[in-house]
Amino acid sequence: MFPKLHGLIQLGFPMYPKHIGLDANGFTNVPQYTLAKRGRHYASSFSFAGDGGMDITENGVYFLKKGLYDVIRKVGGICQDRKERPVVAIVPSVEDNKIYWAIPMGDLSHRTTEQLERLQGYLNSPDKMLRSCFYHIGNTDKKSLFFISDVLPITAEYVERAYIAHNNPLIIKNKKLIAELNRKVTRILAFEKDYLRTKGKPYFRQNIYGIYNELKQLG
Repeated sequence: MFPKLHGLIQLGFPMYPKHIGLDANGFTNVPQYTLAKRGRHYASSFSFAGDGGMDITENGVYFLKKGLYDVIRKVGGICQDRKERPVVAIVPSVEDNKIYWAIPMGDLSHRTTEQLERLQGYLNSPDKMLRSCFYHIGNTDKKSLFFISDVLPITAEYVERAYIAHNNPLIIKNKKLIAELNRKVTRILAFEKDYLRTKGKPYFRQNIYGIYNELKQLG
């Protein structure tokens, strides 16, 4: 097992397969859409895209369908997430804006002292080290832990429902938080792409680009 993976598992983070597709040269913007504001825990309806899929709002927080984990396993990725964790759809792929890069999230207050100490070891790493990008802590509706190295490509087809906070679908609006999540996920994806090119295999065990390519084939 890679040393970094051991650390992620110790933190109780879901290890998803690798993701495919964001170039490190920038991001594209897509129109924002409104989600229905119903239900205590999630929106009961969404805006529908022309192809019959559900729209994703950039920086919106969602729960995913179990079918995505079937895709992960199909491409040889490993997922040990036994909990229902939300993800933030941080930005669409440069190559295909129907595919979003989604970062799993967790409640920081659930971490043990040992887990928090291990987390700080990653967060306090020098910026030049990739491990400094594996996690991020930021405020959403609570103090949240973002598992950036477990980033997943998703499409609207695999969105089950929106995450509801204060009776509204949660959309992250903090510009500093969004900028840091973008910066870190860009480095993770650029490293993965370079590792695939030079080593011929994925570095992150969720197989990021394997998932990405599968989603593109599925349309």
